[in-house]
Amino acid sequence: MKISRGSLAGVAVIAIALGGCGAEPGADPAAAPASATAPAVPADPKAALAASVNAINIDTHYAFTADSAGMKTSGVVHGPSRSMALTSTMTEEPGFKLELYYTEPHATYLRTDVFAVLAAAFGGGTDKLTPLGLDGKKWLMFDPAKAPEFTGISFADTDLADVAEPLGKGLVSAEQTGPGQYKGVANLYDHTPGEYVLTQEGSTPDDKLKAVPFTATLDDQGRLTSLVYDLAGTPLTITISEYGAAAAPAKPAGTDVVEATDETYAQLNSES
Repeated sequence: MKISRGSLAGVAVIAIALGGCGAEPGADPAAAPASATAPAVPADPKAALAASVNAINIDTHYAFTADSAGMKTSGVVHGPSRSMALTSTMTEEPGFKLELYYTEPHATYLRTDVFAVLAAAFGGGTDKLTPLGLDGKKWLMFDPAKAPEFTGISFADTDLADVAEPLGKGLVSAEQTGPGQYKGVANLYDHTPGEYVLTQEGSTPDDKLKAVPFTATLDDQGRLTSLVYDLAGTPLTITISEYGAAAAPAKPAGTDVVEATDETYAQLNSES
């Protein structure tokens, strides 16, 4: 997912880089039954890991979590209704919470206290935030096309496949350590967008990111259920569950929603 960085908006939506999705109310996703003819898990560890991400796509639905040292994110991808939902919490100071709901055709609902938190932490008033719908209490509904520099989100960007890209294109080494258990080394620098590893734009390439240890767990159908990258002693842990059975979260509605105004779009674009 393309995320702007180095701004209030960039700080807010960096959580979105870790993915997630939800669904229209009333959707009734049927759990996909385990297939009696599920493809055999490849015996070669590299082939097994590369194939393990095939079920992570926008045409299915699943739940996920992504935890790093300073941020915890959870959500649901719901392909049948082309919608998404996630919640991210920044646990390091200044802490903030971000909730996102996206549905096609092109409507994003955002609720976050990041602007108020950063204004309080670094100085500045918050009097303009409430009428903009950026007070952390109401959901702000806006059209992403009107705030293209704030975030380039689209439903096609919401799956986690690119988070696991190193398992397909960036594997340096891999070995199987037990049933469904793998470990190895992956190249995150060349095969994972910078938002995932929080590198700084313009910084010297970090060779350590080209050889990141990882562990992975696959289910009995060969689908990825857990991936842990060891980033210089700090784990980035991604879990995927409820393949084909994840429930659809409710769409924000009623008095909890504030529609973006021209002033809101001006604010979002100026902070991007």
